[in-house]
Amino acid sequence: MSRSLDRLSPDLQQFLERELRFRPARVTPIRGGDINEAFRLVNEEGASLFLKSNRKAPPFLFEREAEGLRWLAETRALRVPEVRGVSVSKGNEGPGWLLLEWIDSGPRSARYDDALGRGLAALHSFKGDPPRSLPPNYIGTLPQSNRLRATWTEFYAEERLRPLVQMALGRRLAPSPAGAPASSDSSAPCLASSTQSLTSVAFTVTSGPATSCRVRTVSPISSILPLTSETARSISP
Repeated sequence: MSRSLDRLSPDLQQFLERELRFRPARVTPIRGGDINEAFRLVNEEGASLFLKSNRKAPPFLFEREAEGLRWLAETRALRVPEVRGVSVSKGNEGPGWLLLEWIDSGPRSARYDDALGRGLAALHSFKGDPPRSLPPNYIGTLPQSNRLRATWTEFYAEERLRPLVQMALGRRLAPSPAGAPASSDSSAPCLASSTQSLTSVAFTVTSGPATSCRVRTVSPISSILPLTSETARSISP
């Protein structure tokens, strides 16, 4: 069932017609996801585009996603949809959108799993030159830092896991370490990490005021915070 073309923002309609010479005849919703709306745009000639939109997109949400897709495409390891256009947020929350190449699904070949595995391995082995510094982006709608670290293990622990655990503990969405006194300052939980290897990251979690914290070492991280999409949404600012 197609939706009315008035679902498209004026700046998006202008971009489609002026930059892509694409005039949608049908706008059909696509199921999946719980943060943005997704649509298939089809013109009179039968060509399609994929649209992701959000009426209250956080600043730079779609610009950062577009940058990430372009970088992934440089690996030439797996098929990555081409970015056809993206809204400019100018650092403000508000309506935003991302236009991508439409990729039709096809029959699953006998070598699908093998090809996917090899493609993922090639992607993670890519030796291209990353930017010297990466701007902050998002995991869902949660802001995340991309400060460079000496090793991948340190980056994953400090820039990915630590902030999520701190937010969850600070908002009482994850259990405090066993035996720890109730904190009178829930806004200041602390988390120290030991990053011995990528597969066995151990965390020392402290809870309560600095003068009476108790400590427990927990590994893996899932034993502190079984992070689900529901948890991620609930700790989103």
